[in-house]
Amino acid sequence: MRSLTHTARSRQRRSWRPVARVAACASLVALLALVLLSATAAAAPLAASDGLARPTFDRTVVFQLKPDADSSAVLAAATEWGDVVDTPLMALGIYTIVPTTVGASELRAALGRVDGVLWVEPERLVEALAAPNDPRFWDQAALLTMQVARAWEMSPGSWSVIVGVVDSGVGPHPDLAGRVLPGHSVIDSARPDDTTDHSGHGTAVAGIIAAGVNDHSGVAGVTQRVRILPVVVLQSDGSGSDVDTAAGIVWAVDHGADVINLSLGATFYSRPLAEAVRYAYERGVVLVAAVGNDGSVGVRYPAAFPEVIAVGATNSSDQHVTSSNPGPEVDVAAPGVAVLSTGFSDFTHTAPTVLAFSGTSFSAALVTGLAALIVSRDPSLTPRSVSSLIEGARRTWTSPAGTRPRAQVGWMPRPRWHSCWEAPYPATSPLRVPRSSSR
Repeated sequence: MRSLTHTARSRQRRSWRPVARVAACASLVALLALVLLSATAAAAPLAASDGLARPTFDRTVVFQLKPDADSSAVLAAATEWGDVVDTPLMALGIYTIVPTTVGASELRAALGRVDGVLWVEPERLVEALAAPNDPRFWDQAALLTMQVARAWEMSPGSWSVIVGVVDSGVGPHPDLAGRVLPGHSVIDSARPDDTTDHSGHGTAVAGIIAAGVNDHSGVAGVTQRVRILPVVVLQSDGSGSDVDTAAGIVWAVDHGADVINLSLGATFYSRPLAEAVRYAYERGVVLVAAVGNDGSVGVRYPAAFPEVIAVGATNSSDQHVTSSNPGPEVDVAAPGVAVLSTGFSDFTHTAPTVLAFSGTSFSAALVTGLAALIVSRDPSLTPRSVSSLIEGARRTWTSPAGTRPRAQVGWMPRPRWHSCWEAPYPATSPLRVPRSSSR
């Protein structure tokens, strides 16, 4: 995450206050460094690798009102062409409309001519950024590499910390029993409380973050005591839209999320996503996202937004995995191959087991768990402070000569263990600076 202007968080249960010294001491901040490393000989990702923008959805159009717009007049005009859908984005002045009397392209053109409309966009595709690998791994190399057991001595987590998993849902896995809150489905208006995971992706992400520890079952998560808030924005095939993803982020923020994991992404800049990310950041929510698995396409959105901690993957040799998207937006890297987590052994996703997963989706989940540990240790920290703690412990990797030297910015192998109990907190700059100058 880059330096940004930060406004005070509005939620009452967390207020900002100046902090002079590190509250998450030696082991935890060393973990911050150690999480920025190893393990991804990544399997084929679900995300496409052609580098092109994904298809738009002709079913809907999204637009935002100008701050001084007459909303009733604009909506009256809009409803002549289609039906306005009730979504959490309406709180941001962003409206989704399903065309009924004209086509989607005609509707976008018409709305663009309406006084009071700030911008108009089609609804676009976002995708889960990983694929499951093989179930024959029983050694959680990622957690051993990160030395999470030492971090637990400082911060095992807190039941008061809520991690929003904006993904495909979370299934009924025994390793997650008692750790999943009632969530919300953005994509099923008929059953908005149904957060069943029909792909397994969200369940794997949730398990990496919060699977039960010392419960004689399956795997351990990065945290021992946090709650998962599932928000369904992806279909069973791993696809979804930017509008639904943005709505899911807003819903998670409004329902108490302290940290939000976004193991999904799109190749394009999306205004709804940008507004939702800003909404979360300004309310003190830490956002962590996967950079993508296309290799040479560039960092995907929402990871490319400056408010978000963008996470890539490294392999067991602490090297950049070629399938993990490079770019100056990358903040940190974490284990990304054969990461063990909660999964299902059948296509109905009802037979729980342990599977190995590869991709930046699961690297992001590891860093999300880390962010949750930090927030558990000191709930007053701003998103920028959390990001600074994570990024401040990294060590820049020098790539081989001639091998995309610029693209390697942000890839960090394992640093030495060090003590920083009494180290000062990284400064929280009030200035918005370019990514390249914040390194």
